[in-house]
Amino acid sequence: MKLASVDKPTYHDPVSTSTYSAAMRGLVVLIGGAALWMSGCDSGAPESGARPNVLLYISDTLRADGLGCYGNPDVETPALDRFAKEGVLFERALAPSSWTRASIGSILTGTAPAVHGAEARYDLLADSAVLISELFGAAGYRVGSITTNRNVGSFFGFDQGFAPGDFIELYENSADERVSVEELTTLADDVTTRAIEWLSASDEPFCLVVHAIDPHSPYMPPERWDRFGEGIASSVDGSQKSLHQLKTARSAADEARVVSLYYGEIAFNDHAFGELIDWLRERGIYDQTVVAFTSDHGEEFWEHGERGHGKTLNDKALHVPLILRYPMELERGSRERELVSTVDLLPTLLDLAELESPAFVEGRSLARSTSEPELTVYSSCKLGGLELQSVELQSAKRGDWKLVFDVKSGKKKLFRLSGEGASERDVLSQNRELGRELYKTLAAELKRQSGRRVELYGSLEPLRVDSLTEEVRSDLEHLGYIGEGSEDEENPSPKDPK
Repeated sequence: MKLASVDKPTYHDPVSTSTYSAAMRGLVVLIGGAALWMSGCDSGAPESGARPNVLLYISDTLRADGLGCYGNPDVETPALDRFAKEGVLFERALAPSSWTRASIGSILTGTAPAVHGAEARYDLLADSAVLISELFGAAGYRVGSITTNRNVGSFFGFDQGFAPGDFIELYENSADERVSVEELTTLADDVTTRAIEWLSASDEPFCLVVHAIDPHSPYMPPERWDRFGEGIASSVDGSQKSLHQLKTARSAADEARVVSLYYGEIAFNDHAFGELIDWLRERGIYDQTVVAFTSDHGEEFWEHGERGHGKTLNDKALHVPLILRYPMELERGSRERELVSTVDLLPTLLDLAELESPAFVEGRSLARSTSEPELTVYSSCKLGGLELQSVELQSAKRGDWKLVFDVKSGKKKLFRLSGEGASERDVLSQNRELGRELYKTLAAELKRQSGRRVELYGSLEPLRVDSLTEEVRSDLEHLGYIGEGSEDEENPSPKDPK
């Protein structure tokens, strides 16, 4: 039996948000318990095999064309290539934002960044947001999370719905378990080890979210995996300091070396992901587990003048891998060309687990075909320096076309990214009618998102931290989000966003 949907009220008094949140969560738990009772299960873990396990694996900063299964002939990703042949690969998946907290907030809540609230530098996830952990936990799953990125840790509100010990923040481990800050902060094979430890102690069904930091900068793969830069004459070592120096002076060889180091991190992460999949296979639970692989956003390598992410809505920063495997429901080895968003992941996982998506979960199940000929996918980036939100961009993509709206300047640009007449320059002046149509669609969506946030949380005002602790600040500095070597400057001047 599927979990009944939980509808939030259309309107509520802003001052009652906390009370409402507690009541709503209680209703989720009550309905989850009723679903278990009516299906013949007791209040403990369901009988093994009754419902699928769920593993959501997020590889930080991985652009889709960094994988062999997405057409890259240079990088070596045998584990993911094999995984793609066993599942469904979505060729045109976009992230809802080009930076971590906003994007992963959307993956875990099934809502747009403007709805869940973790959009900008100091924004917290809305305390009344409902995460994947709470939805699956209410249905009798043991839920866990392993994260290596401070942006989606407990400090910013991402630990909601987990029992003690099930929300694992590796950067807070003891010194003998923590690698150097430059390696930020736990290598992918260590993440796999911790995931296997958690899984080994878990009854089924389980729902585990694994977030590996690789291949986020600094690009410093273990020596064994640094094998894509042969013959490149460059002294770049991939550290944040060396990357920051490239802002003012760099050669073609330097750029090539950076990409080769990025490929090394991708290959290393592929190996670590493969070890986790092998464990599931050896344990005999692989086919009973819904496995989803994706990334929070991509990465730019000077294609349009910038390196990094969180500055533009270029497709290089938004186009991410999305692969699903569950042989009980999904066709083996298929490739889907439709445009999708990673906001669709949560409703998809709920659907495959035979749980109903509550009304407050947006997106759609990718396990079901759609009759809509052309879907529009929306993304946003609201980010800047420590005190100034210097980038505020919105985009709408439909088919080959993408409209980008700069909220601060009011400027609109239109790009045709593929197909006949594809161009990397703004073609709005030649396609005014289409531009107006996409802008009208985008404006309606932004209005809907604002209304939805007020409806769910009582206010448009973001929930913000007063200040960063020294420990959080240090980790974010070394991740390249703040400070001298940050990827997001106080006053960036991005190139034409595409």
